Amino acid sequence: GGVGPKPGVSEIGNAKVARAVEFADAKMAAQAAAAHYDPDKGTLALSGREPGMLAPHVVNEQIAVDAVTVDITLEGPKLKAAGNVRSTLKPASSKPGETANDVKLPAMLKQDQPVIVVAANMDYDGTTSKGTYAGGAQLVQGQTSITGDSIVLDNKAGNLSAAGGILTPTGPAQTTPQPKNPTHP
Repeated sequence: GGVGPKPGVSEIGNAKVARAVEFADAKMAAQAAAAHYDPDKGTLALSGREPGMLAPHVVNEQIAVDAVTVDITLEGPKLKAAGNVRSTLKPASSKPGETANDVKLPAMLKQDQPVIVVAANMDYDGTTSKGTYAGGAQLVQGQTSITGDSIVLDNKAGNLSAAGGILTPTGPAQTTPQPKNPTHP
């Protein structure tokens, strides 16, 4: 037999899907009002602002993301999200029979609770489990809240850094310290 194009691929080429789509492979599921899949580059661009249509939503073993637009490179995977980004980092699985994902949450966070981060933009690299959130980033887990211009979460190393950030510690509301022994003139 001769060497020809793979059947079913050449006819599709760059598929531009304008209806609500669901894209799923073994490790990732994505849905959006519009998706542009480029099989040569292995990229998937999700968008869609039509009323009543699904906002782009991506979920894999480690993270779930909702945003106005999400660009995915399937190798990795790498995700770039923009516009009202809301991501949920899943805790490492501890259920019997489930393989734990290799997510290590930073020590200041609880390992068994999901972490929600909202920001204007997100850059997530699945190969290094590193998420960079920029533009009014806020991380929330239970009572813990961190806000900053940008937040970087490194889930392989278990590091968290916030630039221009304010860290709100876990626990009851802090009371304003009263001055001790005010001096009288």
